[in-house]
Amino acid sequence: MTRPARTSRILDLLDLDSGDLPPRSGSDRTMIRTATVVRTSQGGRAVTITLLGSGEMTLPATASVWTNVFTAYVLCDPDTGRPVHVLGPASTEPPPPAGDDTVYPRPDDPTPRTFQQTIAPDWTGTYRAGHGWDTWRTHYDGGHTDLYQGSHGGSGLLHGMATYGRRVTALVGDGRVTAAYLTITGAEARTTPWQVHLQAGEWHPFGPALSGPTTDPSTVRIGETTTIDITPLAPALVTGTGLVLVGADYGSLHGVGDSMCIHLTWEATL
Repeated sequence: MTRPARTSRILDLLDLDSGDLPPRSGSDRTMIRTATVVRTSQGGRAVTITLLGSGEMTLPATASVWTNVFTAYVLCDPDTGRPVHVLGPASTEPPPPAGDDTVYPRPDDPTPRTFQQTIAPDWTGTYRAGHGWDTWRTHYDGGHTDLYQGSHGGSGLLHGMATYGRRVTALVGDGRVTAAYLTITGAEARTTPWQVHLQAGEWHPFGPALSGPTTDPSTVRIGETTTIDITPLAPALVTGTGLVLVGADYGSLHGVGDSMCIHLTWEATL
């Protein structure tokens, strides 16, 4: 089974490394810029901005909390420099009013700032050893979006996985992640409570390629939502990896709603 194809230019850009495509002669190589937020619509999934003195333009946006937000990070097309997607809030501080003679830090001042963002997965599923992706209990509970671990009956070893594209990479950039937490909701289990273990990994047709440390065990109960610390996995997430369930206990997590959303805090110098 092949991984679901990304069909939109925006998702392609979110997965793009800065060296993948050369910009046109004379174009700006900066893929992420800071724009002024004018207003939001569609429950925060569309944001109207101005950028570098431009007129107003409304762009699709990653779902975020936009209360008291004045600026936002905007993803630009590396070929044309045109803004294509609003990644998330950049600041809750208003720009200085006209005529204000206060000395504000310049953008190139080496003063780190703290940012926070919630990132939902772009895909979730389960690899079943010897059978491929999404072949276990796809007609039960959350179907193919649920993430399983362990084994049960004749299942063979199960590894649930969530991928996040390049959004963590795009947001953090050269910054440093200071905290990362994951919201999970228990779906199914042989016994409850059960213990989930997580590890970073890359999606491959023949199963996830695991890397780095494993989180401490976290207790899961069917139907209950909790938040667990995945900060040890943050360095791998910044490189674009996903999250994989690797524990021995049989159980599953939902892959929709708030479940499998990463709550990220990082420091960066703008």
